[in-house]
Amino acid sequence: MAKETRLRILKAAQLAFSEKGFNGVSVEEIAEMAGVNKAVVFYYFPSKADLFAAVWEQSISELEEHIFEEIKDESVYLKKVKKFLKSYIDFVRNKRDIMKLIEREKVGVLSEKNDSIISRKLKEKYKNFVKKIVDLLNEGKELREIPNEVSAEETANIITNSIGATIFDPNISLENMEKIILRTITK
Repeated sequence: MAKETRLRILKAAQLAFSEKGFNGVSVEEIAEMAGVNKAVVFYYFPSKADLFAAVWEQSISELEEHIFEEIKDESVYLKKVKKFLKSYIDFVRNKRDIMKLIEREKVGVLSEKNDSIISRKLKEKYKNFVKKIVDLLNEGKELREIPNEVSAEETANIITNSIGATIFDPNISLENMEKIILRTITK
């Protein structure tokens, strides 16, 4: 029962943060959405920041697992990159609440102003996700599938920012985004 209650709170918080952002929602609203009282939320999460941290970490982990699980057994590099992009796009389409949360809160999480232990942990979680994309791109450079002049770091940021941003702009075609990225990074 305790695990189910915690999960209900996390799910409600994820939805609330994705719709209204961290500053736009109260713990009371999250408690109401989860069907518990505010004290129960604070029993599991000592503060709103701790609740947000748990939601953020879970969201980034789910994104990572979805994308990188799909490509782990692929040995042909170009197929791996295509699967990576298709998997990322699939996640954007099918996990809209998570993507809205990530995109809505990314700037705040990555802000240099936030330097608490929780903030550093959230930044690290996101930066590790981007680092996995950088590693994937560097693999392509080592295999000479991606030109050396392509910056893996800049390209990883372009990928995460452009694919993620489509969640707020229905006029951007994810398929066209995929084609543009592939044309940009491959020879």
